[in-house]
Amino acid sequence: LIILIVARAMMGAAAGGGIVTISIYLAETSPKASRGVMGSMEEVFINLGIFVGSLWGKLLFDVTWHGFADWQLMFLLGLVLPIVSAVAIGLGLLPESPRYLLLVGRREDAEATLALLCPREEAQEALAAPRSAEAAMPWTEIINPTDPIHRRMLYAAYVVAFAFGASGVSALISYGPGLLALTMPAETAVSVFVGLAFAKLVATAVGSLWLVWAFSRRALLLGSVATMAVASIGLTHGYFVGSAWMQIVAFAIYLVAFGCGIGPVAYLFIPEVLESTIRSKGATFAFGVIRLMATAWLAVFPLIAAGLALMGLVAANVMSCVLIFFCTPETSGVVLEGVRDIFRKKGDV
Repeated sequence: LIILIVARAMMGAAAGGGIVTISIYLAETSPKASRGVMGSMEEVFINLGIFVGSLWGKLLFDVTWHGFADWQLMFLLGLVLPIVSAVAIGLGLLPESPRYLLLVGRREDAEATLALLCPREEAQEALAAPRSAEAAMPWTEIINPTDPIHRRMLYAAYVVAFAFGASGVSALISYGPGLLALTMPAETAVSVFVGLAFAKLVATAVGSLWLVWAFSRRALLLGSVATMAVASIGLTHGYFVGSAWMQIVAFAIYLVAFGCGIGPVAYLFIPEVLESTIRSKGATFAFGVIRLMATAWLAVFPLIAAGLALMGLVAANVMSCVLIFFCTPETSGVVLEGVRDIFRKKGDV
């Protein structure tokens, strides 16, 4: 049991570090015209993993193979993609981030990488942009920023992180089959949940591949969270009246709204809204907030009455909608080096 707990903790730490690193890397290496799609694709693959995991969970239910139980077979399948990814990275198939190269003073290497990744005009704009500092800011600037522009950037990132974590989507995915089983047979609930996981995957793909092109980041965030607030009301009402169909429909709307908006956009917006000197630490802190809130939901959800937990989802989504409206600017089509100007106010340096 101790080995299992330690291994699971290591997996969680590695996954958390990977999520932050990938988000930053995609933001820093993508041209501004395609940054929306590239940045939000991370959520597509996370949802693909959730769906494939749900599907394998159903297929391997009560299956044993050469002495391995069903849950052990799931862990073994989880080895495949990490090994493939490690080989690809080890072979040097990914270029270094040009923004990191500029931050550490390797300008010539940054110029070569930008020429490879971005259109010429955008590369020149990135190289010519003035920088507020020549090195990464310390953690004190992340937790208690003294620069007013940094403060507004970080608050915007933290608000989106709060909205993502407060959505409780991790708890709904983890306890969804059990929640649905309160109003339908357990086997039916598992089958319905696999369908809902697939719907979330499709919605995330649509959000990443089309909606980030067609709509602004801010509109997607607001529309997504507002729809989730309404859906959580339906989910709560369905629970109290014992309506299985109402719960299924509300659950589907909730997951689709998350997948079309804040799900993919958060991975894009958080690193995109921070300048290079605070991006790494600021994104790490923001994604840490997401993980902590997700863990809190996972811990609290089974300990309190389901109806009370669902009402908490309603309140959290309403609060997130208000915070996003007041604290998040639009970042579409802005080169990363120009994001500071979005937050600049009269009197700022």
